[in-house]
Amino acid sequence: MKKLFSTIAIVMCALMLNAQPQGAPQGQGQRQGQRGGFNSEERMKAQVDTLAKVLTLTADQKTKVTAAYTEASTKQTALRGQMQQGGDRTAMQAEMTKIQTARDEAIKKVLNADQVKKFDEYQKAQAERRAQFGQRGQGGQFGQRNLGGQGAPRQAQ
Repeated sequence: MKKLFSTIAIVMCALMLNAQPQGAPQGQGQRQGQRGGFNSEERMKAQVDTLAKVLTLTADQKTKVTAAYTEASTKQTALRGQMQQGGDRTAMQAEMTKIQTARDEAIKKVLNADQVKKFDEYQKAQAERRAQFGQRGQGGQFGQRNLGGQGAPRQAQ
């Protein structure tokens, strides 16, 4: 009887571990390909909405900023596809930077002088914020912790 109960418990655990959300593709979690729970369209809309608040964009400006983000997103998605096919990571990063710079220049073209100043300040603050997260990430969940040598990888014997 104990053997039967143990077997049933193991099978039930295995089934629960393999369970997926309904409609999720085989082998993929519901959030795969999404950062922070947003898909790329939702993230782009959130970015444009934030800029609209920070820069007090007009409806026409918001439309043009959305177009700049959409164009950049399309190019970046294509570039990521190339990378998954075995592309050069360093070259991809350089190209991503070019796409982002072109997007920012397109945005600045639709802004007035005061908005450009606010946009530059916003971009600088965001860069500082990303730098802070990068430093914290060193000892985060997936990185090596700074434990005075205790977190260093073990040497092969």
